[in-house]
Amino acid sequence: MGKRRSERAAEPVEAELPLGKYLASTEKRVRDRAIRSLSAFLLKNAQESGLSLPPTELAKLWKGFWMSDKPLVQQQLAQELAHLVLMVSGIQDDDESQAKPAASPLDDTTRALSALDFYQGFWTTMQAEWHGVDKFRSVDKYYMLMRRFLFASFRLLLLNNCEDVLIKRFVQIMRGTDGPLSSNNVQVPDSLTYHVCDIYLDELERAASQLDPVPAIPVLDLLTPFMDLAATSRSKRIYERVMTSVLTPFLDACAARIPSSEQPRKRRKVHQDAATDVDLAYPHVLAHSTLETPAHGAHATDRLTPATSEDPAALYRTLKQEALRRIVAAASSPDTYVPSRRKLYALWSESQETEDDE
Repeated sequence: MGKRRSERAAEPVEAELPLGKYLASTEKRVRDRAIRSLSAFLLKNAQESGLSLPPTELAKLWKGFWMSDKPLVQQQLAQELAHLVLMVSGIQDDDESQAKPAASPLDDTTRALSALDFYQGFWTTMQAEWHGVDKFRSVDKYYMLMRRFLFASFRLLLLNNCEDVLIKRFVQIMRGTDGPLSSNNVQVPDSLTYHVCDIYLDELERAASQLDPVPAIPVLDLLTPFMDLAATSRSKRIYERVMTSVLTPFLDACAARIPSSEQPRKRRKVHQDAATDVDLAYPHVLAHSTLETPAHGAHATDRLTPATSEDPAALYRTLKQEALRRIVAAASSPDTYVPSRRKLYALWSESQETEDDE
């Protein structure tokens, strides 16, 4: 008789990079063992060097996903690979609502940075391999994988209280040469950028909704890549996707939380209708958004959010105004594409005219 599942799970594994064919195996026993071997290897490497593997080495890990062709295997493998972002950071995340750090000689920030190296390797490989994806038969599984990894990265940031060094590293990855929000890089397919725009706020909200308590979220720092992308991209379609999927929905969500009595007359009806909607967009993200980050001289315990404020409407109003100010700052950069600069300035002017028309 074969070994019971619990006994197989307890079997020791070598800390080594598994072959892609094992990650893509249709046998869950083989796939689980490969994942455990990969996890042990990444954790050992992080403990010994404080860093994850170089992106060129990490690229080898994704071959298994490219080799898998059965939907159920793809879904399970996508979840298991994305979960490694948390495991490398030392988070034992067996339950969606609970997480705890694992014992390690490294501090939490060092391990989290190592996990973000792993996350960067994912995007490096995604943009490099995208040309070989069958857009008619296989594209959905890669979109699913992107969604899983983006969610895992947000969960990593939130479980580490959105430390400034981690936020900066995350933004650097997303806007980097191989990142999905890189400007005017012919090596990064537009479809990757479109998909990240479409899922970004939803996955951030989903990550926040699964934590209790929810930490203060420097949401404007997390939106900086999109502000820069809107300002610098020479693609009209990318500009429009950024605005319609990310920046405009965020600004509207802030505005919907400002009492209608404080809104300009010509927009009060819109916000009155929005206020009656019990399912306002991004409730957890907006309620825990803060303008304060450690870089601005505030400690995590000092951050004020609408959820902790006696006047949440004032913070929502300030949040919207600061978002618009940062958009204009991005539009003022020397690297800004001139047609986009005009559009972003027009957005600012319209917001000011609306506020003055009371």
